[in-house]
Amino acid sequence: MADVARLAGVSQTTVSFVVNNIEAGLPESTKRRVLEACAKLNYSPNEAARRLASKISRAIGLAIYDIMALANYRQSAGVVLASVYQAAEARGQRLQIYTTHERKENGTDVGTYFAVPVRSREVDGIVIWDQYVAEERVTAAFEEGLPIVLLDRRIGEVPAVVPDYELGFSSLADSLLDRGYERFCLALRRGSCYRDVHAKEAFISRVTSKGLPANCIDIVELDIEAEVGPTLDSEIADRMLSTNPQALVCTYDTIALAAMAAFRKRGMRIPQDIAVVGCAGVPAAADPEYDLTTLHIRYDLMADHAVDMVLRMVKGERVSGSCVAVAPELIVRSSA
Repeated sequence: MADVARLAGVSQTTVSFVVNNIEAGLPESTKRRVLEACAKLNYSPNEAARRLASKISRAIGLAIYDIMALANYRQSAGVVLASVYQAAEARGQRLQIYTTHERKENGTDVGTYFAVPVRSREVDGIVIWDQYVAEERVTAAFEEGLPIVLLDRRIGEVPAVVPDYELGFSSLADSLLDRGYERFCLALRRGSCYRDVHAKEAFISRVTSKGLPANCIDIVELDIEAEVGPTLDSEIADRMLSTNPQALVCTYDTIALAAMAAFRKRGMRIPQDIAVVGCAGVPAAADPEYDLTTLHIRYDLMADHAVDMVLRMVKGERVSGSCVAVAPELIVRSSA
């Protein structure tokens, strides 16, 4: 920096203002001299030293589960990564990607990793997109004072940005009912994940509020990782069709796409024999081979809110208990 200052004929403070893009009322001619000197001397600021000096990394993290271990995560992972990256870049932040767990070479889970980059100031705060990491781990990191925001999940007072599944699945039920569907199979991921719990409650509530009996909805729960591949095995398809539903409503596009493939192998027509609906809006849903009607989760808008919330926490703002709900978009295609 001293060499740049000498070559440009300015102070080191002026060089610091220019290379850090700090508005200090400097003439454009001065800025040009500094930048020309930087280029001539091949100078760039030492980012690690800058972080240590300022105690601000100008970066946020995105922590996700090991997408290589969970095939069905890969469908949405690219959309989430791109959305959070674009939101961070638009706010002048770098994005660092981490896994929520650190593993030994033998695959053993050795604990929460997502908190480490924040403690070490690699990043100023972190967005967590993971349905599997234990609630107590997230809560402990948040109570430690780390800027943490959850994406697509709620845990206690931890700030979160979630899809409005109640609104989305109520609107989906209205759309199907308006077109005369009266018998449904609702396919969920087994367990108590945020999406499945809220989707199930909203869909059943809206259908029964229209005067249909609760037994017009059959519930099928699946282990999404073990039982859902490119197609479903015959036993699972039998369970979905056991009550002769007119429409299959899936809480994940991956279930819907696999079901469509299995039904077609049986010679069934979609939507004439059974309509199929998903949720997420993964790229494959728009493929003409599937043309899947889906509740498109607006990860682009969710990422904007999540990054803004992290940066507010970095500045010291209290956002404990805050939750932003973003409405999914119903995209109607030929599958229903």
